[in-house]
Amino acid sequence: MITLARIAILSVIVVGAGACVTMPDFDQVEGTPEEFKEALANIQGYPEAKNVPAKPTDVPSGKVFDRRASRLLAKSDAFADVDAMSVPVASDMEAARRQLLAMVNAYKLDDPK
Repeated sequence: MITLARIAILSVIVVGAGACVTMPDFDQVEGTPEEFKEALANIQGYPEAKNVPAKPTDVPSGKVFDRRASRLLAKSDAFADVDAMSVPVASDMEAARRQLLAMVNAYKLDDPK
């Protein structure tokens, strides 16, 4: 019985919340850029599924696909020869820190007090 009451209360809440929501009336042409207004006016509706081909018609042949794939692989292999950045060693990092610290101290010495 409690479950039935919960379902009834929940359904009243859902129906009440749905009744509170109103959708604005959108004009399809208002606010549309000029270059799209003609295309929007000439829309004939949704395409029919019966006009869709059973299988894709723009699939390349196997040889063409292999040739294109080989070109892409050749382009991706061009990046294999790029020098990778070396991982900084602790001594290199310490030397860079000292150099930056010296620059800061030189700046502080130049500051008129």
